[in-house]
Amino acid sequence: VVHAARSANPALRVMMLLGFTLFTGVFENIGVVVTGNYFYSDARLAMVSHVPLGVLLLETVIFYAVITLLERLRVPGWAMPFAAGFLTTLQDLSIDPTAVHDRYLINGSLSGQWTWVQHYAGTYFGIPFSNFTGWYGFTLAYLVAYQCIVWAYRRFAIEHKALALWALPFLSTLGGVIVLLIPVTAFMIDLRPFVSPHTRWAELTMLIINMVIGLGILLRTVRLDGSFDFQRDGFIIFAILLLLHAYDIIVAFARGITIAYVPSLGITAFHVALFVTLFVLARRRDPKHRAMPRPIRSQ
Repeated sequence: VVHAARSANPALRVMMLLGFTLFTGVFENIGVVVTGNYFYSDARLAMVSHVPLGVLLLETVIFYAVITLLERLRVPGWAMPFAAGFLTTLQDLSIDPTAVHDRYLINGSLSGQWTWVQHYAGTYFGIPFSNFTGWYGFTLAYLVAYQCIVWAYRRFAIEHKALALWALPFLSTLGGVIVLLIPVTAFMIDLRPFVSPHTRWAELTMLIINMVIGLGILLRTVRLDGSFDFQRDGFIIFAILLLLHAYDIIVAFARGITIAYVPSLGITAFHVALFVTLFVLARRRDPKHRAMPRPIRSQ
């Protein structure tokens, strides 16, 4: 929030954060109450209906760090939902195995940070693939809705701008839910309505397709234009995302969660390599970098 308040358009930035937190709360509660695919222990502190507030804030922090990175890498608006969906899902591929298997005795039964209902064998270290296609889908849905509403806010002469700004989080949440209900979004998550829910091959297929598309768009669109300030944005972009990876690794090894060793280490290594690749590509596409004269070799 402090970083958002110091940005070029602080009011809009903070409202984006509030909107995503609200949207995440709605999405998570639908996942718990309506679909019944997973649940949180009611004994946890600071519950927002059926979901811990800490989970909502964690997801908002990840989203904000990803958006800040993509903006600094000059990813265009049309590509932002796909690239952000890829990066938030990538982060969750490391988080979930540790969180789900980090179990404590609560009210007489062992419970992880959250618990998944198993509909089929052959999951991703105990987590169904629909969790990750869901991450991709709900990130994409919110950004599509948010971008459309912000475009309308800037494009049309709205008489009460301040009131419209305060309405932004609620409109973005409503718009995100509408986008999620569009058949195309359901198809992106698990091939519905052509395949029944909880079909392993359908969820895995769409996860691979979504991640390949998101990664391809990300690698194709990144560039630098001299506006990146590591001192200003480095903590938000790198420290938060990499500290979350470090937390996953430390908890997995400290608690002896052997099932989380491979995903926490593997996804972290891939994420670090991706960061390096993105900045190398972006630098090569920087107009200032390309305009630098090459040294003349002596004959």
